[in-house]
This record gives sequence, structure tokens and C-alpha cells, in this order.
Amino acid sequence: MCNQKGVVFIEVIVAIAVIVVILVIYSASLRSLALNKKTRLMNLATSLTSEELEAIRTIPFASLTNRIDAPFVGIAYNKGNFKVKKDTGTSPPNVLNLSSSTNPTEPQIALLPGGSYDDFTYEVKANVLSDSPTGWRVGVYFRYKDSQNYYSLYFSQDKIIMNKVIDGIPTSLYSSSQTFSTNTWYTLKIVTNEDTLTPYLNDNPLTTAITDYAFSYGSLALLGSNSVHAHFDDITLTTGSTTTWNFDADTVGDVPQGWERFSLYDLPGGEGKLTIENYHDGIKKVQIEVIWEEEGKEKSVKFTTLVSEYGLNY
Repeated sequence: MCNQKGVVFIEVIVAIAVIVVILVIYSASLRSLALNKKTRLMNLATSLTSEELEAIRTIPFASLTNRIDAPFVGIAYNKGNFKVKKDTGTSPPNVLNLSSSTNPTEPQIALLPGGSYDDFTYEVKANVLSDSPTGWRVGVYFRYKDSQNYYSLYFSQDKIIMNKVIDGIPTSLYSSSQTFSTNTWYTLKIVTNEDTLTPYLNDNPLTTAITDYAFSYGSLALLGSNSVHAHFDDITLTTGSTTTWNFDADTVGDVPQGWERFSLYDLPGGEGKLTIENYHDGIKKVQIEVIWEEEGKEKSVKFTTLVSEYGLNY
């Protein structure tokens, strides 16, 4: 009987020791995961500063105007919750769903694969759902450079508008009052040929070709703003050959295949700030900062360089 109690006591001690070892390993694993996450976020933030620096090197010196804590330039970023959803669209069974944003002041953007385009025919079918708040907008970006420089074509409840935006300042290239209903599919199309831009609605030209020289090329994207809840389907792009995205072969709940791209806004609370100021005659001082949140604290990576009018960095 005494031996049995002793054995049981030893087994308990061994069991406790095993549990302690497991807890130590588990705790170490958690610390390792946390450290890996911190390292990953730091590396991603650093790569984003490098990406912005490369973009600045491609911008003419005269366009590097002074600014303080301004948005990044020369880079197109995805922003918003665009996921494939099973729903009856213009080509069942799937659509690309844009969920309502919790920040109505921030436009939502989904970049098409393929980088930059100059001349093209770009067509998108869009449907605004009835739970969208008043003031919604939905449409497309084209020849998109960054959040401050682009063309856009979009419709709201009572208008269809084509804008040019330079350094954040919009100029209307076309505007017409018209009623647009929710739960109704509309087709937007833009045809570009060098400096001519022709907008269409439901295959009908809205106006004669508009001549504008602001942007000769750039990215293509979907646009949603003011917390719109929208579906997109049958997106076609013709640049010699035609590419179509109907999302029917994509996994429901995921970003469409080929549309994934790491963005500044994939960092928790991610934000980019660009400061440009005069340093000397023909030389600008450039500071690039990426900010994110980590365990309730603000973290940042900063990079400062000098850019001359001859394109040299110091």
C-alpha cells in the first residue's frame, strides 16, 4: 500500500514537471511568435519606405513641391474590403463584393492586376446595394498615379461625373444630373487613346471625346466611397487583347487571384507621411515615414535623403 502511494506521488511530481515544461515551451513559443510578428511588421514598413523612395526617384524634380506630412506619391495602394462573394450578378455565381467602410471619408480602391496602362478600353459592371448610406459613390479610377493624382469616372444617386485630380485638387471634365437606383446593375466604360478620353454609361457615350494631357498612363482600379456597399462583375480590359474578370473561378471569401498586393494599409493603423523641403539650391530634403500600431503603441520607420535636380540621392 505504501509503495502504491509513493508511486502515485512520484507520478504526480512527474506530471507537474511535464506540465511546467509544456508551459515554458508554450510561453517561449508565444514570445517567439510575438517577436516574429514585430520583426515582420518592421521589415514590411522598411520595404514600404524603400518603395516610396524608388517612386520619388521617377518623379521630375520640378514636381517635388514642398509639403509636410503629406500622403505618399507615385504609388497606387489597395484599400478597402474587396472579397469574392457568392451572389447573383451579371454572370453567376460570384461577384466581387465591397463591404461598407467604417470610415466614410476614406475612398476604397481595388487595383486591377498588371501595373500601368496607357491606351485601353476599360469596362466595369457595378451594382450599389440598398443598405448603402446616403451620399454613396461607385465607379472606376484610370491612369491612377496615387491617391492625389488620377482620373475617375463614377456615379452617385443623382449624378455621373468624370474628374481629373492633380495634387489632391479635383477638376470636373464631365458632369450630368441623372438618377441612379440601388439594386440595379450599371455598366461604366472608359476608352482612352493618347490624350482623348471617352466615358460611356450602359454602352452609350456620355459626351464626345474629351481632350486632356494630365496623365498619359497609370493604374486601373475600382472605386467606392462614402461607405458604399457594392458588387462588381464582368470587368473587361482591352489593350490589344482582352482580359475578363468574372470571379466565378475564385474562392469565395478571398481576394481574387492575382489581385493581391501588400499595401501600406495592411499594416495595423498603417499610414505614410512624406515631407519635402528646400535644402539648398537645386536640392530637396525628403523624409519618408511609415507609421503603424503595435500592442497599443505607435511605431514608425523614417528614412531621410537628399534629392538633386540632376536625380542624385545623397
